[in-house]
Amino acid sequence: MVASSLNATAEEKQRVLESLSVSDRLKEVTRIVNKQIEILELGKKIQDQVKEDMDKKQREYYLREQLKAIKTELGEKEESGAEVEEYRTKVRDAELRPRH
Repeated sequence: MVASSLNATAEEKQRVLESLSVSDRLKEVTRIVNKQIEILELGKKIQDQVKEDMDKKQREYYLREQLKAIKTELGEKEESGAEVEEYRTKVRDAELRPRH
């Protein structure tokens, strides 16, 4: 009865039904349940990792926007001009290097 409600393949369910011994049936059902638990735990781990990365990026964006607003209020210029020039230099340097 438990095997029929599991998210298992037809072959796995058939193996349970073909087992004559109750002990063997329980072992097979336990194996299927453990496999499902591992899959669910891995899925949760991946979701948690993605959520953590998204939260970090959102926090960084929020803090950068706050910093921009503070600099604007203080009358400071943004450093984007210096940053752009830094990237231009990096690109120029990268293009001068021979590629292997």
